[in-house]
Amino acid sequence: MNVDNIVVLTTYTIVIVLAMFFLRRIKRANPVFWFLLFQWIIASGTIIMLDLSLPSDIQYTFILFLAIFSFIFGAAISMSHFDIQKRYSLFYTSPIEKDSQTSRMIVVFLAFFSFAITLIYYNAVGYNLLVDIVMGHDILDFKSARLAAYSGENYYAPGIVNQFKNLLLPVCLYVIAAWLWLSGKKVSFRLAVLFIVPILLYSLLGTGQRAPLLYSFLALLFGISTIAKIKIMKLVLVSVLIILIFGLFSVMNGRIQEFETIEIIFQLLGRIFINEQEEGIWGFRYVIEQDFPWFSDWGQGILGILPGHKGSYLAHHLYYLIHGTDRGTSAITTVASSYYNGGLITVFLFYMFLGWGYMYLFGRFLSGKRTVLRCFSYGGLFFILSVFVSGPPVVLLNKGVLALMLLLFVRKFRFYSIKTSGIAAHV
Repeated sequence: MNVDNIVVLTTYTIVIVLAMFFLRRIKRANPVFWFLLFQWIIASGTIIMLDLSLPSDIQYTFILFLAIFSFIFGAAISMSHFDIQKRYSLFYTSPIEKDSQTSRMIVVFLAFFSFAITLIYYNAVGYNLLVDIVMGHDILDFKSARLAAYSGENYYAPGIVNQFKNLLLPVCLYVIAAWLWLSGKKVSFRLAVLFIVPILLYSLLGTGQRAPLLYSFLALLFGISTIAKIKIMKLVLVSVLIILIFGLFSVMNGRIQEFETIEIIFQLLGRIFINEQEEGIWGFRYVIEQDFPWFSDWGQGILGILPGHKGSYLAHHLYYLIHGTDRGTSAITTVASSYYNGGLITVFLFYMFLGWGYMYLFGRFLSGKRTVLRCFSYGGLFFILSVFVSGPPVVLLNKGVLALMLLLFVRKFRFYSIKTSGIAAHV
């Protein structure tokens, strides 16, 4: 990294730090605040590796700054229409309200239904890699099995399944556990945890991917933060366990050779600051030479959610250019994707809309009731929005936005008693 990269990175960091400092008093589950952090992570790793003697990399630097300024501008416009500080203080000092009995019943049903979908999915795939590891089964080619589980020749609509397997099931289980804890049923809570943890590990780690477990854990933190303050020691203990599991699967898929703490930490840091950014740079250098598809790439990605539709091939093609095989994906950053699909004007408008929309959603959240289901649903949604720094908009759908919207709709269900002529009617 030369002096130019250091100057660019320092400038970018100052912009991010100033914006986050301004939002520091309203940061709890605020998607604008946390998006700035995750965007800095993806951008800092990128800037470090850019070759600023190349015109493509100079342009990449420009659109990184354009995106973040547009996002901050959009958030500032939206924030000016809400008294966020006042709503924030009132919301987080208000008591937790009970969800309706109808909502509770539906959440329990959705948990069972999502688990059934998960079982059917792994049955169709033909194996669950976590179960194979626990049972001591021989896995001749873990990496190939991992890829085939979600991107193989036999396509089992993972875009739809992920809504249940990676998001709806975990969030429903988190909500059920929170209900038990807040009701004072400590024994029931502990028994529930004994069932919930294995189910989550089976669901999230069965394909051999590490990201779903990390994302589910962080989504849990966002949800908990909306109803209680997180104790640091408990966070550290659970984080260590997550890192150890991350390390185990890193060894299994060949990312590291031995299960050593320092290797696991370097692998995790590499995953956060280097891997995606490096592939993103190669990807941008490729797409900048292509004609604008004028949003057809985004459209193909959205169609890929449907069963039998492969979606956009771009991520597979980039993986082929880098690794010599298309049995995998290499996503470009969301900044690069917005530029590729519509040029600089798209970057400006898209990120301004994101900033405005994130703050608007946060304002709506602070204006509503503080129930467990609502808090965990919005918490999960805010986490997904915060980490939307890589890939096209369909990433939001694949990570579970639709599932969370369903939960936010479910929480409004009630059974009302209407008395007419002395007769009670239920609707």
